Amino acid sequence: MTTGILRAFVGFVAASVMISMAQADYSAVVYEQGSNKQKELFKQKVEVKNIDGKDHVKAVFTDLEGNVIIEQNVILEGSKVVRDELQQKQTNEVGLIEVKDGKVHFSKTSDGKTKTDTEDLGKTFVVSASFQRFVKDSWADVTAGKTVAFRYGVWDRMETVGFEITKTGTETV
Repeated sequence: MTTGILRAFVGFVAASVMISMAQADYSAVVYEQGSNKQKELFKQKVEVKNIDGKDHVKAVFTDLEGNVIIEQNVILEGSKVVRDELQQKQTNEVGLIEVKDGKVHFSKTSDGKTKTDTEDLGKTFVVSASFQRFVKDSWADVTAGKTVAFRYGVWDRMETVGFEITKTGTETV
C-alpha cells in the first residue's frame, strides 16, 4: 500500500508542476508512473483569469469518480507570487502562502488547528504556479552558464526549500 501511495504522490507532484505552465486554460490526466499511460490516477483542470493585471490560476484535481481531491487557487503578478492557497480534501487540510511586507507568510490548518510561520522574502521565491514563469525570466542567465538560485514554497512544511538551476550542456534535437 505504501508503494501505491508513494507512486500517487510522485504523480501528483509531477502534475503540480504542470500548474506552473498555466497561461491558458487546459485539462490533463495524471497517470501512475511506469504504467505507460495505462493507469489513470487523477484528472486536472486549470483555469486562468486575468483580473486587474493579476493572473488568478485555479487548479482542480479530481479522482476518477469526479470527486475533488485538491483545489489550488494562486494569484500571480507576472512571475511573482501574491497568494497560493491549497485545499487538500483527502486529508482535510488547508495551506496558505501569502507574500506581503517583504515576508512569506505560511499557514496550515489541519484537524481544526492552524499553525503559522514566516520567512523573509528572498530575491527569488517560487511556487508550482510560478515556476515556469520564473524559468522563462531566468532563461538568459541559465543559457549564459550562470547558476540561478531560488526558494520554493512548501505549504505543508511551512517553509521554503532552496534549489538551483544550472545549464549542464547543449544538444541539438
